[in-house]
Amino acid sequence: MVWFKKYSRTLTGFIALSTQDKLLIAESWLALLKVIVFLRTPLRARCFSQEENIQPSVGRENEILYTKELLQKAASHHIKSISCLEHAVALRNMLRRRGINVKVNIGVKGKGDSFEAHAWLDSLAHPEDPQSNEYSILHPINKDRR
Repeated sequence: MVWFKKYSRTLTGFIALSTQDKLLIAESWLALLKVIVFLRTPLRARCFSQEENIQPSVGRENEILYTKELLQKAASHHIKSISCLEHAVALRNMLRRRGINVKVNIGVKGKGDSFEAHAWLDSLAHPEDPQSNEYSILHPINKDRR
């Protein structure tokens, strides 16, 4: 009976959303599913193609935050638990379709004998993830230096 109450509240909240918000949540859910599938295939390189010189998205911080919030709602009700990498790539793709360019960063930090990895978005106009300060960013290997 507890699960019914949980999903009843979720459904009631979903019904109260505007049509535009419902469409954005549906887009978020599908974007996450696409990233989940692509990261597990040889096509995963498409998830990481980025422009080198990304200009800040000044004046669009509210749109970035709103899209992130709805993507998080979609992620919390997805068919699987969403990793930070899947979340960052899906959000980057959604923002890119709206003309907002952000970069996916992947970082690591040591923890005893092991290490942890984390992925987040980086935009000059809006730091996406305050936790990212704990990680050292991995930079692409320059193919010319081999």
